[in-house]
Formats: sequence, structure tokens, C-alpha cells
Amino acid sequence: MGLWQAVTWVRQNMLPKGHKFFDMFEAQTETAVSFGPLLAEIREATEINPACEQRADDIEDEGDKQTAVILDSLRESFIVPFDHDDINKLSRKIEAIMDLAEEAIRKMVWYELLPDERLKEMLEMVEKSLVLIHQAIPRLREKNGMRFDDFREEIRDLENNGDQLVQQVIADSYKVDVKDILKDYSNHQIIAEMIQKVMDFYMLARKRREIAEVLEETIDAGREVFTILDEIAAKNT
Repeated sequence: MGLWQAVTWVRQNMLPKGHKFFDMFEAQTETAVSFGPLLAEIREATEINPACEQRADDIEDEGDKQTAVILDSLRESFIVPFDHDDINKLSRKIEAIMDLAEEAIRKMVWYELLPDERLKEMLEMVEKSLVLIHQAIPRLREKNGMRFDDFREEIRDLENNGDQLVQQVIADSYKVDVKDILKDYSNHQIIAEMIQKVMDFYMLARKRREIAEVLEETIDAGREVFTILDEIAAKNT
């Protein structure tokens, strides 16, 4: 038996099922999925609540602390449930999702921007991605037959749909139909007001694009979590 096979055997057969890293990853994803109610609230809001920024910041801060605990424990541990590098990558990627979700919420508050239908769809996709990750992480405890195949199609669909939506938002950000924007203005109104309306419309489109790009990156990061999980499963089954 080679060294790698011996280490894998020890991990699969001698580590207790309640190993601290499993507990820590589950706690980390519990924090990540707590973004869900906040994302849902923003989707249904009729006006932006400034308190959403602080709530998102509190969740993200807790996630940062949990990541630090995982990485500190990793540095202090020799026998771990799976490869050190995989533990590092997985914890940092889950942390990145929380960072991005917090950034999107913060931008919506700063810009006082209610999500349109496309952004609402993307917010819901982020929420679904977080739920899938939360459901998948406990499978790391399985000593044999660790698999994530049943999550693969749904997470891939979320990523593809997110890519399509962000491309539509980007395309719209370059479109400014001045005639449609100014259709309610009569000739006697001040030109400066008309120009300001055009600029406001343009800036709104740019803000939506900026937020959509952050949300798309969040969805992509969710897909990357499952890539890491598949790699862990391949090495430990």
C-alpha cells in the first residue's frame, strides 16, 4: 500500500464521523444559507431598506470568522478528513460566495435600486445555489460512496441561466432610446431636465449591470463549490 492509499484509508476508517472539519463546514454553510431570507426580502420589497446592508454585513462577518477558524484548524492538524488543499479551497470558495452576496446587497442599498425582473431572477438563483450547497456539504461525512451527481444538473442550469441573464442586462446597458424616454416632455420644458432624464435612465441601466455581474459571479462560485466537492469525492471513494 502506497503512502497516499494509506492516508486515504486512515481518513476513511479511523477518523470519527463527527470530525470537527465536518462540523465547521456545516456551520459555514448554515451561515451562507442565512442570506436566503434577506435575498427573498429584497426581491419582494417595494422600497430599499437600508438595514439590509447591516444584516448582510453581519452574515458576511460571521462567515469570515468561520473561515478563519477552519484555516487555523487546518494549519494545526496533520490527519484531516480529506486533502489539506481541498479543505482550504472549499472553505475559501464558500467564503467568497458570502462576500459576493454581501457586495450585491450593499450596492443595491447604496444605489437605492430595487431589482427589476431579471435581477429578481438572479437573486433567486443565488438563494437556490446556497440551498444546494447547504444540502450537499453533509455528504462529506460519508466514508464510502461520497457522490454529488444529483446536484450537478441543477447547479449547472443555475449557472447557465445566470450567464444568459447577465448578458441580457449587459446588452440593455448599452441601449438608450431617447425618444421613448422623453415622450412625455413638451417643447416648452427645459432641455436640461430632458438631458438629466436621459442620464438617469443610462445610470440606472449601468447600476443594474454592475449588480447583475456580481450576482452572476456569485452563482458561478456556487458551481465552483461543486467542482471542488466532486474532486474531493473522486479522491476519497
